[in-house]
Amino acid sequence: IEILKIWNGGLASHGGGIGVICAGYWFSIKKTGYTGLWMLDRGSVPLATVSFFIRIGNLFNSEIVGIPTSVPWAFIFERVDLVPRHPVQLYEALSYLFISIIMLICYLRYAGRKADGFLIGIYMVLIFSVRFLLEFLKTKQASYATDLSFSVGQWLSFPFILLGLFLLVRAYRLRQ
Repeated sequence: IEILKIWNGGLASHGGGIGVICAGYWFSIKKTGYTGLWMLDRGSVPLATVSFFIRIGNLFNSEIVGIPTSVPWAFIFERVDLVPRHPVQLYEALSYLFISIIMLICYLRYAGRKADGFLIGIYMVLIFSVRFLLEFLKTKQASYATDLSFSVGQWLSFPFILLGLFLLVRAYRLRQ
C-alpha cells in the first residue's frame, strides 16, 4: 500500500507512467473523439524525450546513483559519498535519447499505417527493458528491497514490458 502514497514518493517514474497513460486515455475519449491508444501513440515520442531529461535531472541532483566501480568514466557523487560509481543516470538518459530517435522514426514511418497501440507498445518494451537492465547497475533504493532477487524498479518494469508486448501483438493482429 506504500506505493500508493504519492506524498511519500509513491511509484516514481512507474507511477508517472500510469498517470500519463490514464490521463491520455481519459482526455482522448472525453475531448477528442480519438481512441486512447491513438493519443498514447502520438504522445510516445515526446514521452521518450521527456524520459531523457528526467534522467539528466537525476544526474544533476545526484539521485539514483550507480553501484561502485573502477571504470575510468565513473562519477563521484559528492552529495552521496566519495566512492566512484557508475553514472547510471547518464546511461539511462542516453538510452532514452536513442529510444526517442527510434520512436520518431517509427512515428514518421508507421503512424496511421499500424493499428492504434503500436507506437506506445514499442515505447513500453524499449524504455522498460532498458530500465530493467540498468537496474543491475543501480544501488538499491528501498531498504525493504535488499533481499529481493530483482529490484523494485525491475519488478515494476515487468508489467509494462508485458503490456507493451501485448499492444504490439494486438496491433500486428489487427492489421492482418
